[in-house]
Amino acid sequence: MESWLKNTIPGIIVLGALGSLVAIIPVWIARTLPILHRRHMGKQAYVHGFSSACISKDNTGKMLTSALFYHSMLLTVFLSFFLFCVILLSVVLAFQHQTNLTASTLAFSSLAFVALYLGYCDFEFIYRTYLFFWKRAIAHANETYKQSSVNDRPEGKDQQA
Repeated sequence: MESWLKNTIPGIIVLGALGSLVAIIPVWIARTLPILHRRHMGKQAYVHGFSSACISKDNTGKMLTSALFYHSMLLTVFLSFFLFCVILLSVVLAFQHQTNLTASTLAFSSLAFVALYLGYCDFEFIYRTYLFFWKRAIAHANETYKQSSVNDRPEGKDQQA
């Protein structure tokens, strides 16, 4: 079968047609990625507004802290997965002697780029959210905490210390 594909005219035509079909996949992905990115950023803008509305009503700052830690955890997971994929990709490339373009290198490099993209989106979410929405909320929660801790202090403890 392999020699028929390489040595005959119909085999070469079949290989060319299969190669054209396989080449459509990266072109389709390259066309749909900007659309998916715009949808993701639009969803992120909605989440910004909703989280800002919920968190601004919270005077304790617990919702804000938990949201920031959740997104920081996601960022850590995505970047750790990226590093894991890059390490596995380098191990696979180091132990292959003849060909570097195999299914494992394609999978690990694709997963690494997806993890890096998700990490970038989450970093962007944390950065924009902190700058535009939560900077004042953090300062307000800090002031509220300081005032409540001063008001909750018993009178006898200040004189003993």
